[in-house]
Amino acid sequence: GCALLLGACSAGNEAPPPPQPSVAFPATVAPGTVHTAVLTVRNPGPPALSSVLIAFSRLGRVPDRPVVPEPIVEPGFARSSRAVVAVRPRPVAVSEDGTVYRFGRLRPGASLTVRFRLRVPARPGVAANALIVSDGTNLKRSRGVALTTTVRG
Repeated sequence: GCALLLGACSAGNEAPPPPQPSVAFPATVAPGTVHTAVLTVRNPGPPALSSVLIAFSRLGRVPDRPVVPEPIVEPGFARSSRAVVAVRPRPVAVSEDGTVYRFGRLRPGASLTVRFRLRVPARPGVAANALIVSDGTNLKRSRGVALTTTVRG
């Protein structure tokens, strides 16, 4: 039986858990230099992530900072962005503007580590993007993480 009064009955319609992203990137960098952002995506599952989508998006105001940061990765063309120098492992697909990367299936409990070699802006100040990680067939199953640095003058 179900303990309805205590909420102990599951109807089986709970949303699957979103991926759990974390990112490592230098806190301060020299203008126009190239650095590696290491993004780790864990699938707490179940179920598996049908594919892993990683999207670079503009970030609004960063806490404790009065200005909107300049993006590190901006939309480009021909499946590339000027800021993305290399991606490992190689994605299955890349969006036309070079800001969304698709990787393969990720089983429950497994992790994927992606290394993005990124050229930071030449202008001093805070530079940042939101990295949105999603299930390729269920975009409601997504979570974001901030990629931020300070470009020294």
